[in-house]
Amino acid sequence: MRGHQAAAAYKKNARNDFRDLAKKAGASDPESFADLYATILEGAIIIRHIHHNNDSARRAKPLIESLLAQHIPTRNHPPK
Repeated sequence: MRGHQAAAAYKKNARNDFRDLAKKAGASDPESFADLYATILEGAIIIRHIHHNNDSARRAKPLIESLLAQHIPTRNHPPK
């Protein structure tokens, strides 16, 4: 398997893992959650590597929190 094919398979499996976790947590739409979560995560990684922005994960955190609030029932959120 070529490098880019292996990377694509890894990313697909990760996205499916996000979907499965969202489903277990009671997500209203696990497929959409997984797509959006993977998009935010990949974006943060790209910003870090291309733009050398060391706080891309911190900047993505509010988006992830909003995504969780929209898709996962409140009873599953850990206290802050």
